[in-house]
Amino acid sequence: MKFAVAALLALLAAQLVWEAWGDSLTFDETRYVRAGACAWRTGTIDLEVSNPPAVKLLSGAGVDLAGVHTGGCAGDAAFYRVSPDDLRRLILVARLPVIALALLLGLLVFWWGSALYGAFAGVVALGLVAVEPTLLAHAHLATGDLALSLAFVAALAAHWRWRQSRRRRWLLICGLAVGFGLLSKVNALLLLPLLGAIELVSSGGGVRHRLARLVGSGMIVAGCAWAAVCLVYLPFTQSHHDWGPPLAWVAPPSWFASLLVPVGDRGSGHVNYLNGVIAPGNQPFPQYFLEALALKTTLGLLFLVAAAALIAARRRDFIALLYLWLPITVVVGSASLGALDLGVRYVLPVYPLFALAAGSAAGALATQRLAVRVAVAGALLAVAASSFAHGQDRIGYFNELAGDRPERYLSDSNLDWGQDAWRLRDWWVASGQPPLSTAYFGTLTLDHYGIEATPVQPATEPVHGLLAVSLTRKTIIGDSQLPYAGRPYRFLEGRRLLARIGSSIEVYDLG
Repeated sequence: MKFAVAALLALLAAQLVWEAWGDSLTFDETRYVRAGACAWRTGTIDLEVSNPPAVKLLSGAGVDLAGVHTGGCAGDAAFYRVSPDDLRRLILVARLPVIALALLLGLLVFWWGSALYGAFAGVVALGLVAVEPTLLAHAHLATGDLALSLAFVAALAAHWRWRQSRRRRWLLICGLAVGFGLLSKVNALLLLPLLGAIELVSSGGGVRHRLARLVGSGMIVAGCAWAAVCLVYLPFTQSHHDWGPPLAWVAPPSWFASLLVPVGDRGSGHVNYLNGVIAPGNQPFPQYFLEALALKTTLGLLFLVAAAALIAARRRDFIALLYLWLPITVVVGSASLGALDLGVRYVLPVYPLFALAAGSAAGALATQRLAVRVAVAGALLAVAASSFAHGQDRIGYFNELAGDRPERYLSDSNLDWGQDAWRLRDWWVASGQPPLSTAYFGTLTLDHYGIEATPVQPATEPVHGLLAVSLTRKTIIGDSQLPYAGRPYRFLEGRRLLARIGSSIEVYDLG
């Protein structure tokens, strides 16, 4: 068993490092890495406030400790104005701390799965974490999505252990996990009512006794979580001086600024896109995240998760219903009620919970007749085969239901988040460095990656020769960073598609 765990963790680490080397900077990472590295250098923590600073500080520490060359902190263009080789090393070391968090998540899933359903279920759950492509896609990026997933699983596992042992140290660990979540993404606020509901339902006795336990445990968890938040902000200067010390020491204004960002995003230039349609007035699609999960999750895992749901309902598995299915429902439901249909990463915490549920199903079905065991083994092999067949670019993974043109259904960070610039450079060099026009979706210009290209607006100006187009521009944003009405790239229909770079860039020969 130890050998299997070590082998799966090694597989997970190798894949994540490989993908971290292969993917160029994604859209959010550009700001996060610079903000984190410059926070350590300048002492100002909120150079970028769209999300709290945990992953930014970890990635920035990786950049500074590795001694990788960077530019100044005046802005993204200055910070990343280094040679392409230095840029690649900078991106890799900035992602290594998140890869370490992913390995910790894998260990946690194994431990909790083993404690709940036995060692075999724990190994299956860890194996699914190690190969499920959508989880791998965000487990090597310097963003808060993987960190939030770790916080969810750690908080739920610690609370479960508290219910088993009634030792308060587990409440303290739960509070630290919630605090780490609050320092990663403000969505972690969901953990507080979720844990409260679990405590209220699972405690024995009458209403007064249940409420007393809820208040007592809730104060410990919330107090420990908020103390962790305040301690991280305390050594740094905050440029958001809405209030000064001592109030700022116990209520960091920069954290509250991050809390308000999603509210502002509801009316900003973000676009909700589903099934080839841009939502009018930026209205959300209620079915968006259910469809995203259906298309971005391997069919093998979907089969095992469905089996796990049936088994939990049939056996009335109270633990699974409270600690797996209730959190899954809350995460997906809250995202569906929001206004930001920007990618399956907004519900990433469900994937380790899916893995735990699938592990429980595999453990339960392993004792059934041969045909059932073969079906379970086939589902596990299908997960690995589908993942490995997609190669290095897991960000653009879609299962077989999406066909060969997944942009008909989903775009943005599901498909094209600016991750294929290195792959475009490799193709361009291998093709003899031909003259190239580009409509690239990314925060850095392509010359940062060593590509000599001419940025163009192909929907409004004539373009001849080779044109590389990012699919997010083709499907959502057109020739600017703002949403468009209509289809300005319609003229590419019927033109010769010369190459598809990774999952996100198409190269056309316009003659």
